[in-house]
Amino acid sequence: MGLLERIFNASTRSPTQHYTYVKGLNNNQINFTPFNGNLFDNDISKSAVGCNARNIAKLRPVHVRRSGDVTVNSPNVRIARMLVQPNEFMTIYSFLEKVATHYFIYNNGVIYYDRENYKMYPINPSRIDLVEDSSHNVYAKFQFKTGCYATVPFEDLIVIRRYFNENDFFGDADRSLKPTMEVINTTDQGTVSAIKKSAGLLGYLKFNGNLKQIDIDKKVESFEETYLNAKKGTGIAGLDNTTEFQELNIKPYVPNKAQSEWSEDRIYSYLGTNKKIIQGRFDEDEWNAYYETTCEPFAIQASQVLTSVIFSDNELGHGNEIFLESNRLQYASTGSKIRVATLLTNIGGASLDQILDIFNMPQIGGEEGKRRVQTLNMVAADLADQYQVGKKKKKDEEEEDE
Repeated sequence: MGLLERIFNASTRSPTQHYTYVKGLNNNQINFTPFNGNLFDNDISKSAVGCNARNIAKLRPVHVRRSGDVTVNSPNVRIARMLVQPNEFMTIYSFLEKVATHYFIYNNGVIYYDRENYKMYPINPSRIDLVEDSSHNVYAKFQFKTGCYATVPFEDLIVIRRYFNENDFFGDADRSLKPTMEVINTTDQGTVSAIKKSAGLLGYLKFNGNLKQIDIDKKVESFEETYLNAKKGTGIAGLDNTTEFQELNIKPYVPNKAQSEWSEDRIYSYLGTNKKIIQGRFDEDEWNAYYETTCEPFAIQASQVLTSVIFSDNELGHGNEIFLESNRLQYASTGSKIRVATLLTNIGGASLDQILDIFNMPQIGGEEGKRRVQTLNMVAADLADQYQVGKKKKKDEEEEDE
């Protein structure tokens, strides 16, 4: 049994119904064909995509139910398990990393939600078409590179989009980046060619005398074998007085540093990152800027889409929600962590375990870990007047006693 059979049931793989294409506002069909512009074939863009995907994979999806002032964490055991292991092949880290990779390469992170079994699968088809049956129920039709098909209800399709413009439902393809990728690939090829030329000896042999062409070819071949070809020869060649070697001093073109950095910056800007983030040389402010511009938009959109697809209208009405949370303070300086922890303990805004999490320390656990502490210098706003009146009353009583 292959993955197609494990993920999609028989009815979705071999539909007996007749489908027609859903017409868009500006197109006769609504479809999506992944186009990556060779983003994952280049080390610069691949490192940027990989960096973004790994950082997004650190997010933690959480299911909560909010009812008035009460928030219940993980009220559904099956959903809680799915948010730890979305399917039988992946952990939540691997799942988010793959979805985020597709999100940055194809501008669409596509997920199939198996509603019956509480499973989620990141899907990378060669084509997606939106179709409908005679009752106008909408479906997503997947076509894979193997030639296989699967058709699933539209309500079970989760799509996290980027550069959402021309298509009525999917994010735009990365064709705008193609010229930059061609420049980088051409530059790389030119650099390799320049290195090969500069590493070798370029010139011609001059023979003093008349030789037949066959003899000239043999002498040239012998010289190449013994000197120019490092794999076969020793790197040392000898010439008699009938032959002279004339070296050609041609300086190969090598792209300058500024041009290379210009191309890199265009890739990094398009993918929402920079060299310091990729190489792990960022400070607190640089990380916060990167998170807010690249990771947080993904987290917000993913939270909203997962919530709307996984839960029914009734469940949404009862306050069910999925959101992707992150420890924003993990890259903060120790001073910033102390200031935040001090503020939270002053107002009773965090438990002991939450304070320990800020400093990446093991939790206490149990009721003691859940306990909140608060400084006596703080008072609830609704008790402030009573607190002041109490002090004044006590002072008046002391004056009467005197």
